[in-house]
Amino acid sequence: MQKQYGLTWEIHQQFGKMSLIRQKSKDKKLNMKLATIMDHCKRMQCWVTMKRFMVGRDAWIFKNCDLGNKKNTRKEKRMNLWDIEWKLKKLEYSKVDEFANDMRIMFSYLLGYPQRSEIHKIAIQITQAFELSWKTMKKKWMLQGK
Repeated sequence: MQKQYGLTWEIHQQFGKMSLIRQKSKDKKLNMKLATIMDHCKRMQCWVTMKRFMVGRDAWIFKNCDLGNKKNTRKEKRMNLWDIEWKLKKLEYSKVDEFANDMRIMFSYLLGYPQRSEIHKIAIQITQAFELSWKTMKKKWMLQGK
């Protein structure tokens, strides 16, 4: 009986060490994930920027144009505002530049329309507005030291 008790005690000690190791590895993974998540303030500013395009006067372009569902013959990455919104919600962006790159990919698809089309003209205006506001935000973040 005493041997059995000693054996179970050792098993409990080993199990305790194993669960402690598991907990430490979970904490490490969580800390690594938190370290790769974009700053909350920056994420909210990216969210506002994206929402302006979703509800702005030219939002019809993003609603009417099928940005991500067409058959992709060139195997290029397609992005739309709903994909970007989903990534912001799921905290998939670790850097603000990833968000900006996805926005630029989406704009590049709109710029692929014929130059005389209304969509292309508006896409140029939207791209220029985004780049200007993005440049301003980056300067602001650099001044704040974030």
